[in-house]
Amino acid sequence: MSFQKRGTSPGLGDTRSSHRSTKNDTLQLWKVNDTRAMKAGRRSTVHHPGGSTYTGEWNRNLPEGTGVLVKPDGTKYEGEWQEGKQHGHGTLWVTGTDGKQEKVYTGAWRDGKKAGYGTYFYPDGARYEGEWADNMRSGWGTMFYSNGDRYEGEW
Repeated sequence: MSFQKRGTSPGLGDTRSSHRSTKNDTLQLWKVNDTRAMKAGRRSTVHHPGGSTYTGEWNRNLPEGTGVLVKPDGTKYEGEWQEGKQHGHGTLWVTGTDGKQEKVYTGAWRDGKKAGYGTYFYPDGARYEGEWADNMRSGWGTMFYSNGDRYEGEW
């Protein structure tokens, strides 16, 4: 009488994998399958492995057109996308200390950065309305301070 080791088949050797699946393996498999899916057009919500969700339009597997991205920390961007980056007009919210969504910026975006005309809202109630370049206040704008002071000019 011969005994076989559990997990083996006659003539096939050990059928158990010597490789344990890791989070990285799962992520790599997800990327392969996601690429094969080649998302294009309007979609329902897509859940990413890191916990982010995106609802909106796609082109060549990237957000393109209008859509909403919500990250696990509650940060939310709603607006226009181009080649997977914020591009066009959009609004950014963050989760405040009270757990509620607070608008941080609304305005123009280019290649994932604030660029063009937009309004930034500060936690203390101040706000800046004006030109942006590369995520920085740049050009003509007005800063409205929470104490009522105001500065209008070049940045």
